Amino acid sequence: MSTPKIELWAIPPSPPCRSVQMICRELGINVDYHAIRFTEGEQTSPEYTKMNPQQVIPTIKDGDFTLWESPTILRYLASKYGKNDSLYPKDLKKRAVVDRCLDYGVSKVQKLSGIMVSKRLMMGLNHEDIPESDWDQIKAVMLCVERLLGDNKYLTGNTVTIADLFMVTSLTFLEVFNFDITPYKKVHAWVERLKVALPYYDEINTVPLKSFKVAVDSGEMTAQVKAAHAAMKAK
Repeated sequence: MSTPKIELWAIPPSPPCRSVQMICRELGINVDYHAIRFTEGEQTSPEYTKMNPQQVIPTIKDGDFTLWESPTILRYLASKYGKNDSLYPKDLKKRAVVDRCLDYGVSKVQKLSGIMVSKRLMMGLNHEDIPESDWDQIKAVMLCVERLLGDNKYLTGNTVTIADLFMVTSLTFLEVFNFDITPYKKVHAWVERLKVALPYYDEINTVPLKSFKVAVDSGEMTAQVKAAHAAMKAK
């Protein structure tokens, strides 16, 4: 049986994009990676828009099938290429728990990452200038994830699922904005556990986030984002 291969349009530091990269490595899927020049508005180009009318990232192509929205991509790839159903259980109750975590990740965790991107990059606020109410929202989510973990090794039990791959990319993204997760002992232990369980973790998560943090802290990323927005408005 030949090794599966997909095309992936993505941005290296993006949490949703990294979650798709991780499942590809977990499933042994070869990836033809297309880095999107987000600050240049490449995702709004006619070519990309024809492929993905929502103009969102990531997008995959599996043969002649095109798909976007990262949780849906994770479900699709796990269902099609998983050697077993451990990543995305076939049992309806177990699958519902995984889906519930994915939905929470999109509605709450990913939303907070978006808030930080907006305040830090688009508005140019320093860490200390970000309203306390925003940090309070993040802390509330962290406490909720602590409760979700409970005594489990991973989010939905004692095995890694696509919920872990999705959620860990969004939660660790907050570290770029100097949010310390170590006081949340269960969350911190879970992240450290994933670093050991997933041999590709550092390559896909740690390295891109470190580079992105340097660009954020230096002001370089804010300048690029503002220039891109000005250029798009001028069109």
